[in-house]
Amino acid sequence: MRQSGAMLKLVAESGAAKVRGEPDTERPRQAPEGPARQARRELLSDWMATHTRVLGLWLDRLLEEGDDADLISMIHRQHAWLCMMQARSERG
Repeated sequence: MRQSGAMLKLVAESGAAKVRGEPDTERPRQAPEGPARQARRELLSDWMATHTRVLGLWLDRLLEEGDDADLISMIHRQHAWLCMMQARSERG
């Protein structure tokens, strides 16, 4: 639960200017590798791993029960995308 709170805080802080109606003037930049950035990467990696496992479990269950093909296809695409992004993240 603590990780979820930290992730929500990071997301909220990143979108704060948009909520206040201020223009987004920040340009993407290469931030130096520091403890905060490493902590964010670890949180994101944990989040992705958890959701990949959950989607995999649901996919298996839906396939076993013979659910709607459209639902299975959507879950499969999400699972495949998360697996791909997880692999990219691990490569750096």
